[in-house]
Amino acid sequence: NAGALRAAFGYTTLDQNQGGQLANNTAGGAALVPTGLTPAVAGVPGTIAAGGVNTLNVYGALTNYAAAAATANVAVQTNLSQLAGSYDFGVMKIGATINSGQSTSTSTNIASLVSTPTVTTIAARAISFVMPMGNLDIVGGFNNASLDVANTPASNQDWSSSQLGLKYNFSKRTMVYGYTGSSTNNLATAATALKMVTGTVIGIDHQF
Repeated sequence: NAGALRAAFGYTTLDQNQGGQLANNTAGGAALVPTGLTPAVAGVPGTIAAGGVNTLNVYGALTNYAAAAATANVAVQTNLSQLAGSYDFGVMKIGATINSGQSTSTSTNIASLVSTPTVTTIAARAISFVMPMGNLDIVGGFNNASLDVANTPASNQDWSSSQLGLKYNFSKRTMVYGYTGSSTNNLATAATALKMVTGTVIGIDHQF
């Protein structure tokens, strides 16, 4: 806080770990089949339908069994830096934010101990303004956000957005507002990819 200037900074770290399991393959799974039960055979009565895990019904009877697929150990390390500030010039107040971070997801096969890291880079920048004119406020903003996955190019995204709106204060407790804006994904090339989002909202805010 310094007169007309406001500034803030934040740094966040997050560590996540998910344990994996070895596969219960066909050979191992066969040992789990109780006497008198046979593996699933399509259209043959008396056989148990295939599934991913052993299943017991409410009476405690085995109703389903199958080999379980292997899952890997997954460790995710994420960090995010955020810087924000605003300055009130009197006739207009301007604000800006900058966010940047990186997330590394490492998948380790617990049988071979082979690790596969995936690095995702996150970045976002925004600038906004509010211009008071009596009971009327003109507000707007522009921003850009990118998501880059190093070894998954199809996941890369680069969004740019803009918004413009009006707020009118009828009293200290009642305000009407209207906003319109659009966002465009500059990296979307596939026919099915989401390239643009547009929207308009009109409403009233009354404080009881």
